Amino acid sequence: MSTLRRLAGETLVPATTLIAAVVAWEVATRAFRVPRFIMPAPSAILGEGWDWRYRFIEHTWVTLYETLGGFALSMAVGVPLAVLIVYSPTLRLA
Repeated sequence: MSTLRRLAGETLVPATTLIAAVVAWEVATRAFRVPRFIMPAPSAILGEGWDWRYRFIEHTWVTLYETLGGFALSMAVGVPLAVLIVYSPTLRLA
């Protein structure tokens, strides 16, 4: 089997399956008139995401700062604690 054919099979089948699932989800929510608060259609989710894109960016920066702050705090506490445990005979036995 050629490399191109194998690569197409490895990417085409999952991509087609994903697209079919999203289309089925969209059709099902519209055909059965499922309320948006129970199961919104993919188009509604994308529309809301587009409307809120600037808030997502703002919250992404806040989350990044919180994550980096938590990492720095864990390093500031964890590394000295690890050194203390390794070099203290009493703590090493605990």
